[in-house]
Amino acid sequence: GQEVTFKLLGLKEFTGVDDEVRYTTPQGASNDEQRREFVRVLKLGLARYVLRTADGRNLVLDYQVQSQQGPALRADDPWNFWVFSVGASAHARGESQSKSSSWSASVSARRITEQWKATFGFSGSADRDSYVFEDGSVYKANTNDWHASGLVVRSLGPHLSAGANFRAYSSTQDNVDLNVRVAPAIEYDFFEYAEFTRRRLVASYSIGWDWYNYTELTIFDKTREALASHALTLSYAARAPWGNANVGASASNYLAEAQKNRMSIFGGMSVRLVKGLQLSYNVSYSRVNDQITLPKGDATDEEVLLRLRQQATSYRANGYLSLSYTFGSVF
Repeated sequence: GQEVTFKLLGLKEFTGVDDEVRYTTPQGASNDEQRREFVRVLKLGLARYVLRTADGRNLVLDYQVQSQQGPALRADDPWNFWVFSVGASAHARGESQSKSSSWSASVSARRITEQWKATFGFSGSADRDSYVFEDGSVYKANTNDWHASGLVVRSLGPHLSAGANFRAYSSTQDNVDLNVRVAPAIEYDFFEYAEFTRRRLVASYSIGWDWYNYTELTIFDKTREALASHALTLSYAARAPWGNANVGASASNYLAEAQKNRMSIFGGMSVRLVKGLQLSYNVSYSRVNDQITLPKGDATDEEVLLRLRQQATSYRANGYLSLSYTFGSVF
């Protein structure tokens, strides 16, 4: 299902009157059911503030008896907190000079409690495209990808958690027949996890092992290899009445070959400058020196234009900026 947290911050005459209210909606709840529950809980959360005003005398509490009171207790849960999801999709398009089709499927399972978090998932996709050139020749572009992943985490207190994750994937674009990774990790939040919805300053470290089988010979003359790598990440995120912000940095490299590394910085903010005026931006930059899966040889023009093959690069950068202003009748 979905958990929602209201953090109510008292301002002006309500300074110091703060509260936090949480509620959950069941798995499969419709948009209308989620909206109604959102409004119901928000009303109750604001009631303590209304009670402190002159209109508090008009406030009335009403209780409706339901056949089922709240979420099922653990003893009544035949699934023992496990939630599963299965999905699939397909798409096709055709013209006289081109045709394309694609499909995807996914399966996931997760179990989350205060002490443990376990998630597992699998997804796969395939794309089939064909193009007819002016000379009558036909170019076919086929890509296949599948990913499997798992994560198990144990809470070790209000600040610390430890666990491990694994990954297996195959990608024609990345020149990988099979990659398997296993990585234990530890995470420390300088704030307590109870404040996670409002603010967090998290440092995490992981060390893992990768096994690769490549589709084609790589630029390092490898068809398969096993490598150990580690990564360190520090990130900060906050939500406040003025908006939200996040910033962080990460660094990783292969242990046996430190020159094969990657360093990244990222940040974003959405802030209300004045009433009705909002500024949002998001940027990221990575120095890339760890493209060990690049195939040997030059890519064709078609492979470059259709992004069928990973290209060598020394950096990756992304960014966006938006400014919006809303005005007019409050009704």
